[in-house]
Amino acid sequence: MKGLNLNTEERDGILVVKTEGYIDTTTAGELEKIFDAAFKAKKYKLVIDLSGSDYVSSAGWGIFVGIKKSLQKNKGDIKLANMKTEVLEVYEVLDFTHILEYYKDTQSAIASFKGKGK
Repeated sequence: MKGLNLNTEERDGILVVKTEGYIDTTTAGELEKIFDAAFKAKKYKLVIDLSGSDYVSSAGWGIFVGIKKSLQKNKGDIKLANMKTEVLEVYEVLDFTHILEYYKDTQSAIASFKGKGK
């Protein structure tokens, strides 16, 4: 399986994490490191741009769901953006639509933190 590359940038006070590669049990720790660093930097608003990922395993979904509560306790949240069809189908089948917000593009996800657009 392919590895995972993560790129981060801050936009409008929101940390955008762009993923490239598979998110599974062997690569999930890389995401956890990014999230730990975000907490240390008091960055509680996260957008995960999944445009470069073809696969998210239960380990990846678990990390996204797991961090959500901690972010919300700090008046933040996690939003997903740019899912490929394969990943979006799993997201919908697992019924994460009621737990994790999804946006078609990164800019819409960022705007949602300001109460704008889906």
